[in-house]
Amino acid sequence: MQRLLFFIFILSGLSSCYDLQLGESVEVVASGTWKGTFIIDNQKIPILFEVQTLEKDSLQFLFIDGNDTTKADKVRPWGDSLFVSFTKHQKELHLKYNVDEMQGFLFDLKKEEYPIQFYGQFALNNRFPDIRQKPKADLTGNWQLDIVMDADVVEKGQLILNNVGNHVSGTFKMNQQLEISVEGTVQGDRIYLSGFDGNHVCLLSADIMNNEILTKGNLILNNTTATWGGNARAGVVNTSPTNH
Repeated sequence: MQRLLFFIFILSGLSSCYDLQLGESVEVVASGTWKGTFIIDNQKIPILFEVQTLEKDSLQFLFIDGNDTTKADKVRPWGDSLFVSFTKHQKELHLKYNVDEMQGFLFDLKKEEYPIQFYGQFALNNRFPDIRQKPKADLTGNWQLDIVMDADVVEKGQLILNNVGNHVSGTFKMNQQLEISVEGTVQGDRIYLSGFDGNHVCLLSADIMNNEILTKGNLILNNTTATWGGNARAGVVNTSPTNH
């Protein structure tokens, strides 16, 4: 009997993690800036987004990375749940919410990727902690990356950055399919960047040797992790595609 009860408990726990239950309807979702956090392998990946209330009390979600904005194709409320769709990528956020908080998962509707946990909180507008440690170097430039996916696979990538003080933004490219805007911070000898385009959840970090070398880089891209290193000529930005 104890083993049966334990099995039922495990099943109910899994169900609560992946299925949204219809609860009492919530009247409003706070309009304005929200901080979202994706969680992959216990690593927190912060992003910023705006919730806008449109005509007939419909909602719009705008995910902001540098100068780039990713708009959800559709937001469907249902009781105390929200379904935020990115139709082109066949991805959807399933969220339980109240006025100033939401939590749930990013689902791949093709079922090719594991769900990614998500948490959102209203009125937080710092993507990364605002420590303001003096940057070791100005990282503005075109960084050529060697991305080690595993022992036998090395991908070529680009990281085109604009660095002003502690703030940094730019574009991360890898292979012919991936190009995602990222934004973040430079703190002392570390750089942190994150982005979300409705398809990819991205986190990049690295040690700064100087304005020409980044080392000990880490990459999370959806459920994939990798390491990388990069080289650049500071102040030189080349937006041409990476050669493969």
